[in-house]
Amino acid sequence: RQSEVVEPPPKPKTPAKARTPSKTPPPTNIVPQLLESLQTADPALPVMVIDASNVAVAYGHARTFRVQGIVMALQYWLNKGHRVVAFVPAYRVSGRVLQADGGKPMEKEDQQTLQDLVASGLVASTPAQDYDDSYILQFARDNHGVVVSNDMFRDYVAKHTGDRAQEDAAAWVKSHVLSFTFVGGVFMPNPDFSFPPSQGAA
Repeated sequence: RQSEVVEPPPKPKTPAKARTPSKTPPPTNIVPQLLESLQTADPALPVMVIDASNVAVAYGHARTFRVQGIVMALQYWLNKGHRVVAFVPAYRVSGRVLQADGGKPMEKEDQQTLQDLVASGLVASTPAQDYDDSYILQFARDNHGVVVSNDMFRDYVAKHTGDRAQEDAAAWVKSHVLSFTFVGGVFMPNPDFSFPPSQGAA
């Protein structure tokens, strides 16, 4: 009788190795692109003066300071043909941890981007001991600019002495401060804002 051939049991399949998730590539340095856009800005349009701290904290949902918000605001107005400059306190550039940020340090990449923006001149660093709002508002007034901020600047109005002076300051803030939001991570200025006379938007 012919003996039966017994086939060896199939070898167990080696489980496929789990793929190691690829590291997210570091973000491209956006500063050269912003500077290139600045070269084609229309001098007839008002300069947009960005309250960088206000924008960065708004992008971070009032919990963290996110430089990406500043970059998006700069990009938005440069794409519209405006000249832009942002102001930020020097302690932000150094990466100082604030209780207002939940005690969380700034992301390393954010700090590097902010330092690059300051070095490029797109962001101006104000002395740490000074009130950055004063620089923002004075620059805007001296250069017929429009301030991008959700701040009401009540301190600025209050420091003017006399009812008439306070009324004038309040009127200037109302007509020259443009509020904004982020919708799905996209910068969106107040659609109801009307640019002051002879300062039409692009």
